[in-house]
Amino acid sequence: MATSGTTTFNLDISDIMEEAYDLCGLELRSGYSYRGAKRALNLVFLEWQNKGLNLWTIEQGSAILVAGTSSYTAESSALDIVDVSIRTNAGNVDDQFDQRLNRISRTEYNHQASKLTQSKPTQFYVDKDNDSVKIVLWATPDSAETYTLIYDYVKRIEDVGTVASNNADVPTRYFHV
Repeated sequence: MATSGTTTFNLDISDIMEEAYDLCGLELRSGYSYRGAKRALNLVFLEWQNKGLNLWTIEQGSAILVAGTSSYTAESSALDIVDVSIRTNAGNVDDQFDQRLNRISRTEYNHQASKLTQSKPTQFYVDKDNDSVKIVLWATPDSAETYTLIYDYVKRIEDVGTVASNNADVPTRYFHV
């Protein structure tokens, strides 16, 4: 027996909502039902984010460090920071060097005796507020060398959107009945 030879199966937003209604023995008929299904799907995505079930959304960001500046805002779509390193000699492939930073808590940062000490950073904590995620470094970067902050972050799952033919920002392996 022959197989299809393809592995591109995916469901768009309308297919996901129709399948959910079919499984409940219902039909998706009205605009109100569509709005409710879209809202429910967005809430499922938010629940997955809150539970940390969106590891497929890990991305990498970077920032050039400025001497005397200890706080850097991550990408606007960042939910959390997974890993941070400092890169020296970023433009030189032969001499480029990455050093991993140790994550500390806000309390540990607050107990640092001298927060204004300037040298190559060795630690960071993640400061989350309503609008952004910030990476706060200790020690504060000095001007002796050009450092690049390299960080891996968990990105938000994209909303369902307004177009039902969009694909969900979810790998197909998460679709199940």
